[in-house]
Amino acid sequence: MRILSQITRDCLHWLLTGLRWPLPENIRQLLFPEAPRVIIQVTNSGFELFIPEALQHNKLVSSLSVKGQHSSLPELLAQLATLDKVKATVAIPYSDFLVKTLSIPKGANDKLESIVRFELERVTPFNLEQIYYDFFVADENANKANIFITAFLVTSQKYQDLVELCIKNKIAVSCIDDEMNILPINITSSKKNHVQSDYLLPFSFNYTFVFLICLSILLLAPLLKYDGLIQELETEIANNRSEALSLRESMLSFNNQNSRGAVLDNYRINYLSPLNLLENLSQSLPQDTWLRTFSTSPQFIQIQGESPSAAQTLALIERSPYLENAEFSSPVSNVASSDKEEFHIIATARPVYDQ
Repeated sequence: MRILSQITRDCLHWLLTGLRWPLPENIRQLLFPEAPRVIIQVTNSGFELFIPEALQHNKLVSSLSVKGQHSSLPELLAQLATLDKVKATVAIPYSDFLVKTLSIPKGANDKLESIVRFELERVTPFNLEQIYYDFFVADENANKANIFITAFLVTSQKYQDLVELCIKNKIAVSCIDDEMNILPINITSSKKNHVQSDYLLPFSFNYTFVFLICLSILLLAPLLKYDGLIQELETEIANNRSEALSLRESMLSFNNQNSRGAVLDNYRINYLSPLNLLENLSQSLPQDTWLRTFSTSPQFIQIQGESPSAAQTLALIERSPYLENAEFSSPVSNVASSDKEEFHIIATARPVYDQ
């Protein structure tokens, strides 16, 4: 249930993000307030947890370890990952980052990601498999021709365990500047890894909401099936519409009820039920005779199968109260590796009505 809740929550955040950004700032903050940010500042000796004032009275947050060693980080990050209304960020020391300023032509805005990747490999002694990196636009209006991008990168050799731990718990990894502000980067971000959202859902998300979604799906499923049945019925009506109209016109051509009843009886007498015919054949044919194909049409009934004696099978079919004029539609042939004969028989329907 927890996994389903997490998947549904991520999907809702993804959908609501598209609705959030086109809104004006004041309306966006009203409908989607920013989530309080908890900062875990990593140092060479351990970590330090900074709790914002908005969460000072939160029992779950205040019970967390404010300081600790690197060995207790996995437990702390796992606890933060379970908090729905908290944005957690791990801050790596600024001194551990290699900072590069890149100048890129403005016409290449739609290809920033690939250009930054190429430039980082060109201006640093590392390939992309050896680093974690992210970037942001530092100054887009510096001049008319170029925009300036600030890229931050750290070597994966030192922070691989920490980054993988943060990816597992969907927690961002950034750094703090001299004024103790979190920089707009996240070196764990990728298309396959959605970190905790920066804003809160505009409603209380719990298992009840997941239950309501599942209940809605269960209620809608029969309606979808019903729509499918309606489509099949409309197709069936369209295919048999001409026959039904012909019968209706024949009945309306008579003035009294007895005449209409005679038309209906005649229609019934000339109706051949495929189920009745199939039942009769299964009872009259011997067990060592197999029917492979059985098809009916208004003019003919075609039967294909195998039998020790095709002639005997033709005689039995001819005796059926439902068929007449039975004959072979193609020459009888011997079945390979068998003592049976393959037959193709065609016949016409005998006008019989079975009450």
